[in-house]
Amino acid sequence: MLMPDKTAPHIKNLIENLTVEKEFSEAIFNNIGSAVIVLDMIGAVLRINQAAIEVLKLKSTDMKDVNIREIDPELEKVLAASNNFDEIEIVTGDGFKKIIGFNNSPLLDQNRKQTGVIVVFRDLTEVINLRNELRKKQKFEEIGKLMSGVAHEVRNPLNAISALTEALSMDIQDNDDSRTIMGHIRGQVNRLSLLMSDLLDLGKPIDYSDMTHDSLVVECSAAIDLWRQSNPESSHKVNIIVPDNTNSCVLLNQQKMQQVFLNLIENAVQHSPEGSEVKIVFSEHNNSILKVQVIDRGEGISREYLPQVFEPFFTMRRGGTGLGLSIVHHVIEAHDGEIEICNNNPPPGCTVTARIPLVPASNCNNEE
Repeated sequence: MLMPDKTAPHIKNLIENLTVEKEFSEAIFNNIGSAVIVLDMIGAVLRINQAAIEVLKLKSTDMKDVNIREIDPELEKVLAASNNFDEIEIVTGDGFKKIIGFNNSPLLDQNRKQTGVIVVFRDLTEVINLRNELRKKQKFEEIGKLMSGVAHEVRNPLNAISALTEALSMDIQDNDDSRTIMGHIRGQVNRLSLLMSDLLDLGKPIDYSDMTHDSLVVECSAAIDLWRQSNPESSHKVNIIVPDNTNSCVLLNQQKMQQVFLNLIENAVQHSPEGSEVKIVFSEHNNSILKVQVIDRGEGISREYLPQVFEPFFTMRRGGTGLGLSIVHHVIEAHDGEIEICNNNPPPGCTVTARIPLVPASNCNNEE
């Protein structure tokens, strides 16, 4: 007579429990918010969770035995076991650069021998970019305050020099050489006065009580008229392109926004060939953002200089103060907007793009 095997139900129950535990662990591993990769000692992938696949933008979910260096050579640094939180820059599977922060710990077997590395990481790109933007903005504000103070101090002596120059000019009317010299002095004083005005504009905060709900297209048109009146001899064409039914109503300071367009138009014209067209294109995005693009047909900007174009005193134009685009940057940011510049593709020329939050068209005080 065969005795019933009393261990069979126990083994079956044990297998079921182990299966449940395994599925539970798998669920945690794949659904946890942090990106996790488990590597062997030479960097081959043993396990990778869904969050890691998304951060690295991997095209395949089957990464087992793929060496981490094949994803990006910089990832080799994650193999060095350390409890410190480190950062590296990599190129992800979609071709974009990302900054990831990671820490790792050794993977140990039952004999406490290291058999690999467990790496936990996350995408820090947006956080670091925001941090850098904040630092840049704080630095910009400090420079603006400093330059505003300098401008105030310099303006009074300049006014005195200008007054003395005019008085001396009356006394030397018959001396051609002296009149020529006084003309040069007057020209340089005017140039310095313009620089001081720009410095004051850069350091001056915008009075939000002066801001109204108005059409940016209307302010752009007013700026174009002002520019044409100041440059009647120019052969350049400045045209606005606005698709039908585009809402261009934003919260703005009229004077400051007109200054933005004047500076952008002047910058575009100065870098474009005679008779060429400067386009100002408006478009609405997601009913929340107004995009404005100022497009010229000039020579463009060297890639090495692109990050510097909005910095104070950077200029590639002879006789320029290097503050026009800095003022534009300052004003757009004060309107909760953002601005960037890039070379046209295909060339020639470059495009300045500003994005500003929209308000409902029904709130608009002026009309296009």
